[in-house]
Amino acid sequence: MIHFTGSGTGLTTRDGSTPDHFEIAGADGVYHPAKAEITKDGKSLRLFSDKVSLPRHARFAWADTAEPNLMNREALPAAAFATDSALLSP
Repeated sequence: MIHFTGSGTGLTTRDGSTPDHFEIAGADGVYHPAKAEITKDGKSLRLFSDKVSLPRHARFAWADTAEPNLMNREALPAAAFATDSALLSP
């Protein structure tokens, strides 16, 4: 789970689809595409992949050509980021 601070009144997507352009990696550091789900409170995302049983790292919009759909409800787009493993929670 990734928790967001400063996300205004909550997270959403500009097109009504699930958030895209996420990747997660386990302890081996090998990234795989991940599915993302916004929590009911709109302040967090759950990331998961069949290829990573215990995520340790996550990144968002990491490709130069990424056009992600994640934004806050005030229509400000999310910037690309990569987490430190300490920021991920189960």
